[in-house]
Amino acid sequence: MLLKEFPDIHWLKGQIQSRFANQKTWDGRKLKQQGWPTIILNTKARNILRENISGPLSIFTTLHGSSSVAVGSKQVNVNENTFFISNPNQEYTLSIPDEAETFNIHVGEKVGAEIWYHASHSTNFLLDYPFETSTSPELHNRVHWRDARFNSIVGQLKGVDGETEEQELLGELILWLLEDKINSAKKSANLQATKSATREEITRRLHLATDLIYTHFDRHLSLDDLARISCLSKFHFIRLFKAYFQQSPHQFITRIRLEKSISYLKSSGYGVKEISQKVGIENASSFSRLFRNHFGVYPTQLRPNHF
Repeated sequence: MLLKEFPDIHWLKGQIQSRFANQKTWDGRKLKQQGWPTIILNTKARNILRENISGPLSIFTTLHGSSSVAVGSKQVNVNENTFFISNPNQEYTLSIPDEAETFNIHVGEKVGAEIWYHASHSTNFLLDYPFETSTSPELHNRVHWRDARFNSIVGQLKGVDGETEEQELLGELILWLLEDKINSAKKSANLQATKSATREEITRRLHLATDLIYTHFDRHLSLDDLARISCLSKFHFIRLFKAYFQQSPHQFITRIRLEKSISYLKSSGYGVKEISQKVGIENASSFSRLFRNHFGVYPTQLRPNHF
């Protein structure tokens, strides 16, 4: 269900409290069952504050501008390059101070439970138990980088035609999240810590650094800044970061900057110098060299008529 405006906050909290017992949407449509429905909020808004909403699995993105999302004591900025996840029954607060276009995906309880169940079991198991459901696993409340696959799914959801296509795309999106969770667990296994609780805490702290990188990759980010926000000493941070991500903080930041430069090359008329500055690389020659080392071609070769 795609909505172009935020539902009245008092109405929404009443519906959440009753688990949508009247099976009605904000615009009066009839729901198939009680519980949170799937809602995609593609709104253009400003001066918005929506506090303490107990939602379903929610994926916060912006297509233009930025928003702020808080879960517990954690507050992050979500911009055009990133997204943030809150888990079912977690209270979130959404703030949009300046003009922004949101694309927030709230996955309905029943749909989410069915998709998680089928995404996390083998074919043989599903043949024997095809109609069960399961609760979604706890996902890290952290900033995620929007890759090409994520952007493709969001782009298709924006033009979705009917419930069938919507559920297919939500299934693909949740599969992407499950794969990300599995990859995160594999990375945690690279950490030299015997206790799972210690690995979990290290992972949480390292993602505080990536939250900062994803949000402010275009700024100068020092090792001191990244180590400080991770609550680690500088050289301990470097060692743990390399063990987890299999690359240094500098290599990680450079990769993010170069990936963002691709979108500028494809969708803007900026020159090489402007793009290099926008992604946080001051020297255009250094940017071109790094780009070629990473992608095998110079940026001018991707868009020769523009430079």
